[in-house]
Amino acid sequence: LADFGDVKDKYHFGIPFNLKDLEGLTCMDYLRQYLQVAPRRIRTCDQVFRKFAEAGVMPKERLHEALTELTMQPLAQSPLEFILSLIGLKFDDLPPIDPEDWKAICAINDHLLFSRLIQRNNKTFTTKGTLETADFSTAYRQLGNLNLTTELLALLRIL
Repeated sequence: LADFGDVKDKYHFGIPFNLKDLEGLTCMDYLRQYLQVAPRRIRTCDQVFRKFAEAGVMPKERLHEALTELTMQPLAQSPLEFILSLIGLKFDDLPPIDPEDWKAICAINDHLLFSRLIQRNNKTFTTKGTLETADFSTAYRQLGNLNLTTELLALLRIL
C-alpha cells in the first residue's frame, strides 16, 4: 500500500470472511478491526494528530481544524457532521479522539470527499481498489440478511 498515491490506495476497507462477524459491531468497531491504513498515510495522520492532540488525545473542538490541515482543503462544518453521522457519531457526544479513532475518521473523510465518483445505473459509487472490490462484491448481496446496526449497514453500503 505504501507506494501508491491514489486515495483508494491509502486505505483498505476490509470485510471478514464470515460476514456474521459484523453483527453487533458499531461503525467504529468495524473500522478499528477491518480498516488498514498505508504506512505513508499513517505517518501523515500521526503528524497532524500530534499537532492538535493534548496528552495523547485530540479534543473534539480541534477535529475540524485538524481535518482541514490534513486535507489541505477548507472543510465546511456540514461535511464533518455528515462524516461523523456515517460512523454513528454526533459531534456533541464525541469523547476526546484517540489516534486509532483519528485514523478511522481520516479514512472516511478521504474516501468520501476525495475519491473519484462513478455513475452506474443512476447510482453514484466511489471507486475502489481491486481488493476492496473483491471483498465487497458478494458481501453487498448478503448484508440485508445480517443483523447489523443501521449505521454500519449504511456505512458498508457507501464504502
